[in-house]
Amino acid sequence: MTPTQKSLVVGSFARAYAAKRNVGRRFYLELFARAPELRPLFPQDLATQQELLNQTLATVVKEVHRLEVLSPALTALARRHAGYGAEPAHFALVGEALIGALAEETPGGLSYEEEAAWGAAYGAISGLMIPALEEELARAEGGAYLACGAESE
Repeated sequence: MTPTQKSLVVGSFARAYAAKRNVGRRFYLELFARAPELRPLFPQDLATQQELLNQTLATVVKEVHRLEVLSPALTALARRHAGYGAEPAHFALVGEALIGALAEETPGGLSYEEEAAWGAAYGAISGLMIPALEEELARAEGGAYLACGAESE
């Protein structure tokens, strides 16, 4: 990400935060509108999920100038999501829903440059998370495979 993109992410999020907008709530509306098949992967009551997403976004924005600091937390988050049924292909849908939610909840919307900046930020984040998710899924599949093989002997 360029320094300008980082500043655009911070500035646009500050507008949404100052207006007390619930990006997390809008995100789930956007996600399920785009991919209703993902709804069963989430709890019925999304209030906690929404708040966790809002907190995660605030942390990402706070550390956007040094995202590498978030690498351990983001890879751990990806590994946990493997157990929830997340797949690498879901990341594109999540990114679209996130940028859509930010565009809706940010007063004045997002400019083209701000959308591109959020796309770059999400690209950096998903670039850390997808390999960790894939690794965890492979580990889980290997473990299941080994367990089945051990039982048949």
